Amino acid sequence: MNDPQLQAQARERIAYAYAVDGQYNACMASVEDAKKSLSMSTPTDRSESLAYFFNEGWIASGESSCLSRLDRPQEAVVRAGEGLKLSDKSHVDGYAYAGLRLSAAHLQCREVEESARVLSSVAELTARNRSGRLVQEVLATRSQMTSWDTVNAVKTLDEKLVSHALV
Repeated sequence: MNDPQLQAQARERIAYAYAVDGQYNACMASVEDAKKSLSMSTPTDRSESLAYFFNEGWIASGESSCLSRLDRPQEAVVRAGEGLKLSDKSHVDGYAYAGLRLSAAHLQCREVEESARVLSSVAELTARNRSGRLVQEVLATRSQMTSWDTVNAVKTLDEKLVSHALV
């Protein structure tokens, strides 16, 4: 079966592999390939795809992970923000991961208050979703904020994590 969405998802994962290897140009080319593949799908294709959930928001969010990995945090913030805006809120898991990527990108830029604010929103989604992997990712991102434990936004985040029984 020809599945442009599944092909787009595979190309987005390939892009991340290039990012891990430090290959910026190959990574961005693969992101563009993912966008092209996704643009070839029709609404009917999308509903029948094995990757029915994969959309422009996933690509933008995945690109932000690549940019973070390639030490381009400002670009990562922009793409993560776009990814969150384009993500389907009805797919809570994917929407939460888009938020995690935005929080991580802000943190990489040392924008701790904004990172904590975004992560607080992700914590609410995580409390509803209860994905073990998502909980781990939220706590891992929070653990990178220990130098800023006295910042009000981080304190508020900690209160939210406790209130949602995530810690």
